[in-house]
Amino acid sequence: MADNTNHFGKNHEQSLDKTTPPPTVTQSDDAQYVPVLKKGQKYVSPEGRHSQQTHRRAEVRATEGGHTTEKEQHAHDRNAVVTEIERKAQQKANQRAQNARAK
Repeated sequence: MADNTNHFGKNHEQSLDKTTPPPTVTQSDDAQYVPVLKKGQKYVSPEGRHSQQTHRRAEVRATEGGHTTEKEQHAHDRNAVVTEIERKAQQKANQRAQNARAK
């Protein structure tokens, strides 16, 4: 199958050179990243990709919230989740009470 994708950035020059064969994929015991080569294969993201995004977003939230330590950030997140769970539980209890009065 021909590669019809547009190549930009650092791979642009490599895409223009069609004389070199594509790199072969080697399986090693210590490899964390395995490309998807066949249908139905589980995708494994490159190492550190998601954690870098998560850390970046956490830093932004920390600066917006005024948190100075990671421990404060975790406590704030935990409290937000707990209050949301309690709010939903209270809302369900109120709904049940209202339904019981209506009967």
